[in-house]
Amino acid sequence: MSSLAAAGFVVFILLLFSGMYLSLFGWPGTIIIFLDVLFYATLTGFAQVGWKMLLVLLALAVLSEAADWWAGSKNVHKIPATAESVRGAILGACAGMILLTPSLWGLGI
Repeated sequence: MSSLAAAGFVVFILLLFSGMYLSLFGWPGTIIIFLDVLFYATLTGFAQVGWKMLLVLLALAVLSEAADWWAGSKNVHKIPATAESVRGAILGACAGMILLTPSLWGLGI
């Protein structure tokens, strides 16, 4: 493997991880993962990733983004946010950041 191919593979892996972490924060990480795999498959001549896998990834990305949008918009107007719920959300986010940082290899903060 040449140094250019190794650097490209490292960028591919970094984009995969960034897509996973963006999904944690409500960004369309599944679409980024799909586009990353599509670009990788195109560069490698579809030798390692075939059209069937790309179609499955596309279907999963669209399905997960649609489910995320539906779940977010379904109950958005039913329960108003109180000061107590906002404090609980902030406390839970801080606790999750502190407690989950070791399992996410330091990327929680």
